Amino acid sequence: MTRRTIFILAILIALSNATFAQMRVGFQGGTQVSTLTRPTHGDADWIWIGKPFGGIAFDVRVADRFLLAVQVDWVQKWTALSESPFTESASYSGLHTTVKTEYLEIQIHVRWRPANSATRWFAEIGPKLSFLLASKADMTALNVANWTRDIGQQLKSTDVGISVGTGVEIDVANSISLTWAAHYTHGLVGLFQGSSNDSKVVGVQAAIGIMIVM
Repeated sequence: MTRRTIFILAILIALSNATFAQMRVGFQGGTQVSTLTRPTHGDADWIWIGKPFGGIAFDVRVADRFLLAVQVDWVQKWTALSESPFTESASYSGLHTTVKTEYLEIQIHVRWRPANSATRWFAEIGPKLSFLLASKADMTALNVANWTRDIGQQLKSTDVGISVGTGVEIDVANSISLTWAAHYTHGLVGLFQGSSNDSKVVGVQAAIGIMIVM
């Protein structure tokens, strides 16, 4: 095979890939409701709490019905506990703890669209990486002033998990689309230092975004 033939084949392959390689960037925001899979401390129950999140997104078309979609978000994950893993619960009456964390979260999805879908419906799945930015625990008890405790040393700095979602797109201009999506995320790493099989963070996200073709 001559160099010219190789060169021509390389151009044809690049052109065929360029047919699908349409990149979009945008912004998204919404609400995430979070809790833990099981309590770390006693028989206390974790309670779901919803907080806003937001960030940037981009995707690139890699095949006729498949896209590679990436989200980079600032996410608040709060959950309430009727006891506390950070202090001796027996020392206080009516102790209530709210764990407040902030993460930089990256989700990488393989997005699938059905053929000839008039509604631009899609489904996607992929890994998520979470990097702890800030954390604290607000605690209240009967006959005691409220207090806040820094819990950064007691939480793991990173979390790895899986994200599954679905959504729909609507074209509002020649190169602009609005998206509505919902995701279920499930952490695979225990939240607290020294834990492995317990205390995983789970969440449900609902978001709206705008995507622009580059």
